Amino acid sequence: MPAWNDYQEEVAKYFRDLGFEAQTNMNVKGARNTHAVDVLATYKHAGLDLTWVIECKHWATRISKDKILTLRAIVEDVGADKGILLTETGFQAGALQATCKSNVIARTFSALKEESATTLTRTRLLAIPERYARAHRRYWDLPKYYRIDAGLRPDVAAYGYSGSAVLSTVESLVTSTLAGVFPPRGSLLNIPVENEAAAVHWLEEMLSSLEDKLDAAERDMPAEVRLEVEQDRAGAAAPREALSPESEAMLRRLLIGE
Repeated sequence: MPAWNDYQEEVAKYFRDLGFEAQTNMNVKGARNTHAVDVLATYKHAGLDLTWVIECKHWATRISKDKILTLRAIVEDVGADKGILLTETGFQAGALQATCKSNVIARTFSALKEESATTLTRTRLLAIPERYARAHRRYWDLPKYYRIDAGLRPDVAAYGYSGSAVLSTVESLVTSTLAGVFPPRGSLLNIPVENEAAAVHWLEEMLSSLEDKLDAAERDMPAEVRLEVEQDRAGAAAPREALSPESEAMLRRLLIGE
């Protein structure tokens, strides 16, 4: 194979090793045009869905600003999360500046290897809080008796799986990880985590297990329990009635001693 093709295949293999699906020489349809892309890398894992467009310039000359701007336009047109331009020969004046304030980066392959695994780990970490918030609401929306029946928590004075403990652990671990505190702090934490990558692994495992249990509980929910949950949600979403002047005055006395 030609050297440029070997370069593309090496890049694609690297992204596959990171957990991406990576295909070379792809035609990708955008909102306005169809674009020929050297490597298309997609990542779907634990609620995260990424698309990266990668251009591999195995050239003898330095890359011009125009090539960066072209990649920026392709990334925007196809709705990709990131664009990456790889070369081993460097960049002409103004080329690197053209990546500023955009989701396009320009690197040598060796430099990309040094930072891409860290970037992916951080992206996965930043997706955790939204998953946590959804799981938190789904868990606490269920009546206590049904959480017990569905195996989401143990019965009173019993031991077993506890979704509440999982949520508390996730919250503490996310907070410690975002702060760069290792080993993590928190009364519920007894997890051998020494770095961000290990923390993300534990977080995704715990949340995935809880989400699977919530999926099963919602799928098998009896009609009367479903009605109860829907009524509680409707009540929580309903606007609150305004306090009467007498109640407001009483509340103010209780809170601020008027």
